[in-house]
Amino acid sequence: MRRQRRDPLAISEGRYGAGGYSLVAVLLTLLGLSFLAVAGFMIAMGEVRVARYEAASVHAFYAADSGLNTVLGTTTGYPADTTVLSTPSDTTTVTATRLAELAGGRRLYFLRARARHHAFDGSVGDRTLSLVLLADPDSTARPPAVKSGTWRESM
Repeated sequence: MRRQRRDPLAISEGRYGAGGYSLVAVLLTLLGLSFLAVAGFMIAMGEVRVARYEAASVHAFYAADSGLNTVLGTTTGYPADTTVLSTPSDTTTVTATRLAELAGGRRLYFLRARARHHAFDGSVGDRTLSLVLLADPDSTARPPAVKSGTWRESM
Protein backbone atom coordinates (compact mmCIF):
# COMPACT_ATOMS: atom_id res chain seq x y z
CA MET A 1 0.00 0.00 0.00
CA ARG A 2 1.35 3.30 -1.06
CA ARG A 3 1.22 6.29 1.29
CA GLN A 4 -0.14 9.54 -0.05
CA ARG A 5 2.15 12.46 0.21
CA ARG A 6 0.65 15.61 1.78
CA ASP A 7 1.20 19.06 0.37
CA PRO A 8 2.94 21.11 3.13
CA LEU A 9 1.35 24.40 1.88
CA ALA A 10 -2.20 23.08 1.94
CA ILE A 11 -4.46 24.23 4.74
CA SER A 12 -5.30 21.31 6.91
CA GLU A 13 -8.83 20.56 7.93
CA GLY A 14 -7.75 20.34 11.56
CA ARG A 15 -9.65 18.58 14.25
CA TYR A 16 -12.89 20.43 13.74
CA GLY A 17 -12.88 20.78 9.99
CA ALA A 18 -12.49 24.61 10.00
CA GLY A 19 -10.50 24.59 6.78
CA GLY A 20 -8.88 28.03 7.25
CA TYR A 21 -12.11 29.84 8.03
CA SER A 22 -10.65 31.26 11.26
CA LEU A 23 -7.82 32.97 9.40
CA VAL A 24 -10.24 34.60 6.94
CA ALA A 25 -12.55 35.69 9.78
CA VAL A 26 -9.67 37.30 11.71
CA LEU A 27 -8.42 39.13 8.62
CA LEU A 28 -11.91 40.46 7.82
CA THR A 29 -12.35 41.57 11.44
CA LEU A 30 -9.03 43.43 11.36
CA LEU A 31 -9.97 45.03 8.06
CA GLY A 32 -13.31 46.19 9.52
CA LEU A 33 -11.61 47.60 12.63
CA SER A 34 -9.11 49.42 10.43
CA PHE A 35 -11.94 51.05 8.48
CA LEU A 36 -13.59 52.13 11.74
CA ALA A 37 -10.31 53.62 13.00
CA VAL A 38 -9.81 55.58 9.77
CA ALA A 39 -13.41 56.82 9.87
CA GLY A 40 -12.98 57.94 13.49
CA PHE A 41 -9.80 59.77 12.59
CA MET A 42 -11.51 61.55 9.69
CA ILE A 43 -14.41 62.63 11.93
CA ALA A 44 -12.00 63.94 14.55
CA MET A 45 -10.08 65.95 11.95
CA GLY A 46 -13.34 67.42 10.67
CA GLU A 47 -14.28 68.48 14.19
CA VAL A 48 -10.92 70.18 14.65
CA ARG A 49 -11.45 72.08 11.38
CA VAL A 50 -14.94 73.17 12.48
CA ALA A 51 -13.58 74.37 15.82
CA ARG A 52 -10.91 76.45 14.06
CA TYR A 53 -13.44 78.14 11.80
CA GLU A 54 -15.77 78.75 14.75
CA ALA A 55 -12.95 80.44 16.65
CA ALA A 56 -12.15 82.60 13.61
CA SER A 57 -15.84 83.52 13.36
CA VAL A 58 -15.91 84.60 17.02
CA HIS A 59 -12.83 86.77 16.45
CA ALA A 60 -14.55 88.33 13.43
CA PHE A 61 -17.63 89.05 15.57
CA TYR A 62 -15.51 90.92 18.10
CA ALA A 63 -13.75 92.81 15.32
CA ALA A 64 -17.11 93.90 13.85
CA ASP A 65 -18.36 94.93 17.28
CA SER A 66 -15.15 96.87 17.88
CA GLY A 67 -15.53 98.60 14.51
CA LEU A 68 -19.05 99.74 15.34
CA ASN A 69 -17.95 100.97 18.78
CA THR A 70 -14.97 102.79 17.27
CA VAL A 71 -17.19 104.64 14.80
CA LEU A 72 -19.75 105.43 17.50
CA GLY A 73 -17.07 106.59 19.94
CA THR A 74 -15.23 108.84 17.51
CA THR A 75 -18.18 110.30 15.61
CA THR A 76 -19.35 113.78 16.44
CA GLY A 77 -21.94 114.97 14.02
CA TYR A 78 -22.54 112.76 11.01
CA PRO A 79 -20.62 109.50 10.48
CA ALA A 80 -18.40 109.02 7.43
CA ASP A 81 -19.84 106.98 4.55
CA THR A 82 -17.17 104.29 4.92
CA THR A 83 -14.60 103.64 7.62
CA VAL A 84 -11.99 100.89 7.27
CA LEU A 85 -10.17 99.59 10.34
CA SER A 86 -7.30 97.12 9.98
CA THR A 87 -5.12 95.03 12.25
CA PRO A 88 -2.65 92.33 11.17
CA SER A 89 -5.35 89.65 11.37
CA ASP A 90 -8.62 91.62 11.00
CA THR A 91 -10.18 93.94 8.46
CA THR A 92 -13.38 95.75 9.41
CA THR A 93 -15.38 97.97 7.08
CA VAL A 94 -18.11 100.12 8.62
CA THR A 95 -20.55 101.68 6.15
CA ALA A 96 -23.12 104.32 7.04
CA THR A 97 -26.30 104.60 4.97
CA ARG A 98 -28.56 107.61 5.55
CA LEU A 99 -32.12 106.46 6.11
CA ALA A 100 -33.95 109.72 6.88
CA GLU A 101 -33.50 113.43 7.45
CA LEU A 102 -35.23 114.52 10.66
CA ALA A 103 -36.15 117.88 12.15
CA GLY A 104 -33.32 119.97 13.56
CA GLY A 105 -30.71 118.60 11.17
CA ARG A 106 -30.69 115.20 12.80
CA ARG A 107 -30.26 112.16 10.57
CA LEU A 108 -31.09 108.53 10.94
CA TYR A 109 -28.34 106.17 9.75
CA PHE A 110 -28.03 102.43 9.25
CA LEU A 111 -24.51 101.32 10.24
CA ARG A 112 -23.17 97.98 9.04
CA ALA A 113 -19.81 96.56 10.15
CA ARG A 114 -18.36 93.71 8.13
CA ALA A 115 -15.31 92.04 9.62
CA ARG A 116 -13.01 89.33 8.34
CA HIS A 117 -10.54 87.54 10.60
CA HIS A 118 -7.60 85.61 9.15
CA ALA A 119 -6.25 83.13 11.69
CA PHE A 120 -2.65 81.92 11.66
CA ASP A 121 -3.79 78.39 10.75
CA GLY A 122 -5.45 79.57 7.54
CA SER A 123 -9.04 79.60 8.74
CA VAL A 124 -11.12 82.66 7.92
CA GLY A 125 -14.16 84.01 9.76
CA ASP A 126 -16.64 86.60 8.48
CA ARG A 127 -19.26 88.43 10.53
CA THR A 128 -21.63 91.33 9.93
CA LEU A 129 -23.22 93.46 12.63
CA SER A 130 -25.58 96.37 12.12
CA LEU A 131 -27.47 99.01 14.06
CA VAL A 132 -29.52 102.17 13.60
CA LEU A 133 -27.93 105.48 14.63
CA LEU A 134 -29.53 108.85 15.37
CA ALA A 135 -26.89 111.49 14.49
CA ASP A 136 -27.12 115.10 15.66
CA PRO A 137 -24.58 117.53 14.16
CA ASP A 138 -24.94 120.01 17.03
CA SER A 139 -24.10 117.48 19.72
CA THR A 140 -20.51 116.97 20.86
CA ALA A 141 -21.52 113.91 22.86
CA ARG A 142 -21.55 110.39 21.51
CA PRO A 143 -24.61 109.92 19.30
CA PRO A 144 -27.28 107.58 20.61
CA ALA A 145 -27.53 104.24 18.87
CA VAL A 146 -30.90 102.55 18.65
CA LYS A 147 -29.92 98.97 19.40
CA SER A 148 -33.10 97.21 20.34
CA GLY A 149 -33.80 94.52 17.80
CA THR A 150 -31.26 95.75 15.29
CA TRP A 151 -28.20 93.59 16.02
CA ARG A 152 -27.71 90.98 13.35
CA GLU A 153 -25.06 88.38 12.82
CA SER A 154 -24.31 86.47 9.68
CA MET A 155 -21.69 83.83 9.13
